[in-house]
Amino acid sequence: MDSDIESTSEQQKPRPVRCDDPSTWRHKDERIDLPRLLELIEENDGPEGLDLHGADLSGLDARPEALRPYVGAWVGVYGPDSEAPRLENGIYLWRAHLENANLMDAHLENAFLEDAHLENALLADAHLENADLLAAHLENAFLSFADLENADLEEAHLENADLTEAHLENADLSFADLQNADLRSAHLKGACWYAADLDRTRLRREELGRAIGDELAAKGQGVTSKTLGEAREAYMALKTNFDSIGRYDDASWAYVKEQQMEKAMYFPTTAGHSWIRAGLRRAARRWRKKNPGRLRRFLRASILGRVRWTWLHLCLYVGLCPRWVRQAIARRDEEGHERDEWLSRWRWARNWAYELLAGYGEWLHMPVIWAGIVVLVFALIYTAAGNIASGDVGALQSHPTHSPVTAFTHSISAFATVGFNTLEPVGWGARLLTALEAMFGIGLFALFVFTLGNRMRRS
Repeated sequence: MDSDIESTSEQQKPRPVRCDDPSTWRHKDERIDLPRLLELIEENDGPEGLDLHGADLSGLDARPEALRPYVGAWVGVYGPDSEAPRLENGIYLWRAHLENANLMDAHLENAFLEDAHLENALLADAHLENADLLAAHLENAFLSFADLENADLEEAHLENADLTEAHLENADLSFADLQNADLRSAHLKGACWYAADLDRTRLRREELGRAIGDELAAKGQGVTSKTLGEAREAYMALKTNFDSIGRYDDASWAYVKEQQMEKAMYFPTTAGHSWIRAGLRRAARRWRKKNPGRLRRFLRASILGRVRWTWLHLCLYVGLCPRWVRQAIARRDEEGHERDEWLSRWRWARNWAYELLAGYGEWLHMPVIWAGIVVLVFALIYTAAGNIASGDVGALQSHPTHSPVTAFTHSISAFATVGFNTLEPVGWGARLLTALEAMFGIGLFALFVFTLGNRMRRS
């Protein structure tokens, strides 16, 4: 008798589901709407392990407003004191099995899909705004044109996923596995990439916007070494990925952004940035009062803003700033001892000089611009001083000239270290300036060659 009962119970047990065996999929091609889905969840005593392999959930309306009439049934499943997310906030499909399911054009806003299995699922045009997809399995999923704004995709598995033209604005892709994922034409402004696994991930710089979400979050929440370090790591991963797919210009952009984050890590900190922002806001308010015209106000405020920004940074660097700012930027190590902030300031100034001179070896136009500036400045000095004599060989004028053409020609020859017999500096001051300009010319030429070689090597 007991053996018959045991054999009967064993026969009643459902067969284990195998992803590679469609014959074990209990709801394959079954059309499932919201009432039927909630019924299956109740029969399964919750969504964990719910078998929806190959099910047809296309067009499913599981928006919070559509779920409100079923809140009572949900409480009946989990109890009023359950710690599970409330149904009115979004459908709860934690650890559900949705492999090969059709979720095309489904409305899953605010859905809780943590650790859900969505391998090979069709999610084209799906609405997953603000969805929780933490550690979700989306390998080989088709997410083209899907809406994933503000979605939590941290630690999600997106290997070989198709995300072309998907909306991922402000999405959290930290620690996500994106190997071989296709993100071409995707909308990625504000997305976070810290510690994401990017290996041959197809995306472009234009899709990321001017700055990634990690940098925007660091500047918005408070500039600290930790948040800026995370942004630096994200740019480093993007640089390596761009190199792997042959997008060398994009890799150059990511490298410069990586170095800028490293520079910001040294100096200044949150207090310094807040003080500078407050100073810029005060300056802008003063300009608005003095200049009612929109265009003129915008232009003058922009120019003044840059001048003011440079001046405040200089004050902050040399310590001419409010006392509370100086106290706040005194960094401390793990043991609580004050670190040498001057060392950090020196590193910040060094990286700032690298960026200004050649964009960390990536901006080929910067040495050329600096060369033009040096030639023009020295030409103006020669013109004002009138200490360049010109004439035929062996018959140089005894009196120097203030001719701008002569001064400009001599400035070019000195910068290029090419001497002309018809031009000669008069006096020790002119000779010293000529030698100094020649040193600038040699240094900038070497910097130009280095930057050119670096660009050629990268491409």
